[in-house]
Amino acid sequence: MPDETIRKTRDIKIAKQDAELRVVYGIVYEPNTADSDGDWASVETIQRAAHGFLREYGYIGVEHDNQQVIEKAQDISVVESFLFPFDGILGEQQITKGTWILGAKILNDFIWEQIQKGELTGFSMHGEAVV
Repeated sequence: MPDETIRKTRDIKIAKQDAELRVVYGIVYEPNTADSDGDWASVETIQRAAHGFLREYGYIGVEHDNQQVIEKAQDISVVESFLFPFDGILGEQQITKGTWILGAKILNDFIWEQIQKGELTGFSMHGEAVV
């Protein structure tokens, strides 16, 4: 990756909540920033992943449990997915241009309570990549 620096991993938390709508927003993947496994991706790679996710899946679950994803698809509804168009702020978090942001409506009362208690704190991209 010419002329770009890979940043160290940072703690990713839910960036913004709308309690009335029960929608939470957060980072799925930030470009050129090492994740918890030390991997990183360019804006272009993140864009392909974000578009592929919506095309192929479009739903999320809790804690990377594949069976639970299928069962919980009615509990959490993806309502927004976009690449942040500029360097800026979402809630109180600094966001880098090209960062994949997801908005999820929480339909399940137990999951909403876990978010409010700080037990569920953000999004995590689960998957495999071919490089």
